[in-house]
Amino acid sequence: MQPRIRFRSLLILAATAIFATCLSLLLSWTALGHQFDDYAYDFLFRLEQPAPWQPDSAILAIDEATLSRYGGLTGIRTALAEGIERILPAGPKAVAVDVILAEPASADADRRLEQAFSRTPNLVLSSDLTGSGPDMHWEDPIPRFAKYAVAIGQVHADLDKYDAVSRDLPLEKIAGHERRWALALAAFAAANHAQILESPEDLTVGPVRIPAD
Repeated sequence: MQPRIRFRSLLILAATAIFATCLSLLLSWTALGHQFDDYAYDFLFRLEQPAPWQPDSAILAIDEATLSRYGGLTGIRTALAEGIERILPAGPKAVAVDVILAEPASADADRRLEQAFSRTPNLVLSSDLTGSGPDMHWEDPIPRFAKYAVAIGQVHADLDKYDAVSRDLPLEKIAGHERRWALALAAFAAANHAQILESPEDLTVGPVRIPAD
């Protein structure tokens, strides 16, 4: 009797484990399961604090109050030009601009921004994907600004459809036959006067190796 009871217990245990595995797999394909998975990832990510490091970059952000002072979105290029003019005396190694400049604006604003770009070392401008399917293409800066850039980086964000959080930051994006490196990666390469070298296992930018399939 004892071996039979033990076998039955093991059988029940195995069946329970298989059922729990299948149920977990099915739940992971649902919206609720997807959210639980993301929240668990976010929780564990917050627990894993990065090692202390010495920052070597700064972000100059245009907040709502500043945007209002310059007249809203129509004045963002004037605000951007003034911001660049203020940081140039600090001698930045590179300047990355996370503003899409795909269309002309007012003549005065574009002229001032062009003058600021002409004096900016290692300028990296941004582009984003627009359209869908075979019509997807890059929304690049107009030639008036692009001619001063050493690189154009992509700022496309794949937002989660359930909570609008971007947990996946790809180092590259491709539309048609054109590829763009991520803006941060392009700026890092420009600041270090380095090329982005690829292999099947990693990317190398100067002395930095990034493991990536």
